[in-house]
Amino acid sequence: MLNRHNRIAAIKEKAAQLKAKALQLEALEARGERKLRERKKFIAGAALLAAAEKGDVPWAHVLEMVDRHNLRTNDRALFSLPPKETA
Repeated sequence: MLNRHNRIAAIKEKAAQLKAKALQLEALEARGERKLRERKKFIAGAALLAAAEKGDVPWAHVLEMVDRHNLRTNDRALFSLPPKETA
């Protein structure tokens, strides 16, 4: 009987270890996806700013797009936009 209890305990311990490893891998995958998403945002923003600087996109359109987002006050200041009013 004791041997059976030991085997059950060992299997439960192994299951807990596997569950922890799965959670670690899921977190790693989420970080990688988040990193790619942030890289895409960076590249798209750089392309939009380059187009505005070349005159391909009116700067007013860029400011309108930025203004639509709820940015922090200091981020809005980078574009000379007033702080958003909070309700």
